[in-house]
Amino acid sequence: MHLTRQEIATVLVALQRYQHQLDGSPPDPVQLKRIATTGGRHEAMGAAEINELCEKINVVSPGTVYVRFHGRNWAVRFNRYSGNGRVALMLVDDDDPADYFVATVNVPEYHPAEGEVLIKDYSENRGVLEVLTRARVLEDTGRTYPTGMTVVHVCRLLVPVEEDY
Repeated sequence: MHLTRQEIATVLVALQRYQHQLDGSPPDPVQLKRIATTGGRHEAMGAAEINELCEKINVVSPGTVYVRFHGRNWAVRFNRYSGNGRVALMLVDDDDPADYFVATVNVPEYHPAEGEVLIKDYSENRGVLEVLTRARVLEDTGRTYPTGMTVVHVCRLLVPVEEDY
């Protein structure tokens, strides 16, 4: 599971508050604010964001990366394209594995380097590149490859590929 700096700070604040409750000492609100904002580097999380963080922590299976996309939580899963065996990156609903979409595209004439995938970040997938980058699933190399009337993004995977299907 990947936590952002803001999420880690929020977990640390919760642990600090719990620690103070256990030893009966009052928490220092200035110190808690400093932790919650990582010394002012970002805003403290609000109630709705904390609720989402609780759900994220509560539903994660060990080794599974989850991302939030189009208002839903998705598990990042891998498969292989038939024919050439290239990596297919999919976002899957754990409650209904038939509900998924593929974030990668398979362009037979493109020859990716080891660990590279082509990401479709247009149409219904618009925004998936940012979500997967923020979750440290992959990094954008800054290169694109033309496909038809658009381009796909050449990205480097940052997580190990474990086929799930």
